[in-house]
Amino acid sequence: MKDIETHTRIFVDHGPDESFENYKLDIDPIEFGGVIPSVGDHIISPFTNGAVWEVTHRYFRPESDVQEQGYVYVALVVKMRPPKHIEVDLDYRLAKEYFGE
Repeated sequence: MKDIETHTRIFVDHGPDESFENYKLDIDPIEFGGVIPSVGDHIISPFTNGAVWEVTHRYFRPESDVQEQGYVYVALVVKMRPPKHIEVDLDYRLAKEYFGE
């Protein structure tokens, strides 16, 4: 049996017209602690000065023959927003505690 890879792609939700912009960012699930975020989860973006991504949709797209191809796709649709004060404090505390920053 072949190991199955999960490719997680981030898309940005632009509001009520439901247009999703491909952020062209793939994140390995290991970077989420091995857990794929669910709708309603919040991610502190490591790429945009602490912006918060709120997951609004989550889509799975397995290949027709996952065993042969060896991968499955997951799309996370997020709304980007500036962090709240408490989220900035949390990000600071995590960085300090785990990375000594």
